Amino acid sequence: MKIKTRSRRQELITLILVAIALLTGTVLFFIAPTIKRVKSNYVEFYKEKTEIERLLTEGSTEELLERQAKDLRDELDELDNGFITKGREVEFITFLEGLGELYNLKQMIQLNEPEVNSQTDFFRSALLTLKIEGDFLDLLGYLTELERSPYYVNVSSITIVKDGSSAVFANGARSLSRVVPEKENNDENVALVFGEALSMSITGEVFWQHEQ
Repeated sequence: MKIKTRSRRQELITLILVAIALLTGTVLFFIAPTIKRVKSNYVEFYKEKTEIERLLTEGSTEELLERQAKDLRDELDELDNGFITKGREVEFITFLEGLGELYNLKQMIQLNEPEVNSQTDFFRSALLTLKIEGDFLDLLGYLTELERSPYYVNVSSITIVKDGSSAVFANGARSLSRVVPEKENNDENVALVFGEALSMSITGEVFWQHEQ
């Protein structure tokens, strides 16, 4: 009876050891690799989740490209508006005339088209000459609005004339020619400059974007 009892006990112990071995093998060969794979997949999933959240925050890749393309088109349209293009010459002349009327200036506009066969590495330019008359503040306002306009006007020289005195600004240089009495009152001269009519001649160029 004791022998049978030991035998059963040994069988039970053996069974338990086999069960432990099977459980250990299952953990080592199945569960552990699966956990590792799950962890790896989780890391990849988290990366993808983070990337998706970033794209959702910024918009999808397609939407980003569309938005960037739209911004680029808007910038190109704004750039094109600065050129004198075919069929829009009158618009530029009308703009200058309206600017002169806004500041109550007498104005003469001369716009010469560039030579047809002119060769240049940049856009062709057209010679622009403006002759305007008005008081100092109105002339200053005219120049300010011209500078703010979408048109690319490259001014090469400005000549201001009053009572035989002239001031010429050309390519950053300035020259003065004055005919004044020997005795003068500076305060009165300043008042005259601001209050009386001045003549201004502007020479420059506007960029041309016509079909070749």
